[in-house]
Amino acid sequence: MIKNELNNIFQLAWVNFKFIIKSIVNLVFVSIVLIVCITFIVLYSMKGGASVLETKLYNWIAFENTITYITFGCFVIVLLTKMFFSKESINYQVIEKQYGVKVMKSFFIRYCVVLLYMYTIVLTYILLECITIKTMQNNRLSVNLIVLPKLNLLLYGFAFYSVSFLIIFAVKVNVGTLLASLYLIVMSGGSYVSVISYSDNDWENLNSINRINLQTKLGQSFFESSNSDKLNLYENKFNLFYDQFSDEKYFFDFFEDNRISSFYGIGNSKEDVQFNLKLALYQGQTLNRKLVDNREIELLSFSEQFLNLFKTLANDLESVDYKSTLLWNELPFFSQATYTDSKRIDLNDVILKLKKSEFGKQYPNVLNYIKNNFDIVLNNYQIIETYLEVYKFDYENSLNPKEDVKNDYFIVDNDKVNEFYLTHPEFLAISQVINVGFMNSFSIDALNISFRINKEESESFSLKKYNEILKKIKINQFLNFFNFNAYLNSKHYDNIEASAMLSVGQLSWLITPTQTFNFKEQDLNFLRQISTKTSVFKNEIKTKNTNINIYIICIFLLIIISFTSLNVFVFTKFNYK
Repeated sequence: MIKNELNNIFQLAWVNFKFIIKSIVNLVFVSIVLIVCITFIVLYSMKGGASVLETKLYNWIAFENTITYITFGCFVIVLLTKMFFSKESINYQVIEKQYGVKVMKSFFIRYCVVLLYMYTIVLTYILLECITIKTMQNNRLSVNLIVLPKLNLLLYGFAFYSVSFLIIFAVKVNVGTLLASLYLIVMSGGSYVSVISYSDNDWENLNSINRINLQTKLGQSFFESSNSDKLNLYENKFNLFYDQFSDEKYFFDFFEDNRISSFYGIGNSKEDVQFNLKLALYQGQTLNRKLVDNREIELLSFSEQFLNLFKTLANDLESVDYKSTLLWNELPFFSQATYTDSKRIDLNDVILKLKKSEFGKQYPNVLNYIKNNFDIVLNNYQIIETYLEVYKFDYENSLNPKEDVKNDYFIVDNDKVNEFYLTHPEFLAISQVINVGFMNSFSIDALNISFRINKEESESFSLKKYNEILKKIKINQFLNFFNFNAYLNSKHYDNIEASAMLSVGQLSWLITPTQTFNFKEQDLNFLRQISTKTSVFKNEIKTKNTNINIYIICIFLLIIISFTSLNVFVFTKFNYK
């Protein structure tokens, strides 16, 4: 009995399945899906070495997701009308009823066949894109960023399917198809509308939130990595930036020359000392030294262990076999390196070689920190200029440091390392990544962060205002139904980095922070000096999550259950009346 019933169900399902695949409409849509897939695979192949934090790439990913949502949505609408509301389908349903097939069974077989066929096409698209991107020669793009968001089509497609069925059923087929199409366009393109409707004040405040979140993330990440590698940088033994002239392990004579940086310095007074110290560190010149009374004093002499890290790195870079693709003046902080004409800095090859070197053995966690963060620190100038305060310099009057004039700007005492910097610019790049984390690992810099009240007014950073804006952002996340796709599609990204990247460029998706930090007043630094005797990360700064993606998934599941139940009711109640 059960076997016969299953056979009947299978036969009906097979008849309906053949009804779909033999149609010209199916052939057209499958061809369109294939064309879309191949088009974006070609586009991504052109970005084989691209940064995952590149503006164009984010735009392509957002655009591809919108196109695939619309394509599969249209596919669903066409399948619905063909399987339930076309003359041929209605004739089949009448015949089924005459042969004793219950309306409920007829409905569910068709309903499931359409859904499963759509899932098959979606999974085929995902598999094809995944395999192709994985096997592309020299491709470093993340499958997580490009492919995994397509899995949301399984949830979104079902929700759209259930809503569209009721819309088409409730009115005439032509009108219902039009309404379902409008609903599809609004839902798929809602994130673009959200971006456009976000006010300038909201963008500025979002950038301020992202800035402090990004600095905290980098600082915390470096703190944890350096502690795991037992660098012991936070043991109350030294103070680098505050009262450094009287520090026993630091030397006033070292700072008398404003040109601490090998390449160029800013200003001529002793008040510029701290600025030039930071300039040298953020340029990655961690091997700089100076002769004082015939003694060689090194820039990082405040911490022998920290200095040894860079010496080990320098020795290994001279010994490992890697092909340098950089010039020193292409790195951030040099006037030839600009946002409009920047070269992507790819450290993956040298990091791979360093894993097997002494540096990789002694500092595996710091090396992992470099691998995870070099893109965000080095490869996006909008991020650099907006969020990493140390990179904000006026290049208009600064010398363009070309090869023929570089020697005029070298500290003579640095002759031993200047040539090394030129022949191994990867050292400068890696040092920059390390030092960005290092400088942010002591306290949370809130001095230069402000919030916009209106077009004319702004106020300095405060925890009260910070929490007020976060509350407003969270409410917007939960109420803006049309932006749900943006959060679902970006759930596989690092939220702090994605929010920073997308908000500073005001791109295709509005991704506000879903992960933030629970700061205390003592975690924040409102002074120009940075106390480096200890780190606020010694006492864990807890994170908090808005859980927006859980909420969105629950909403979609509720839509699926509710509308599917309604569809069963209206179809069985009114279909043959």
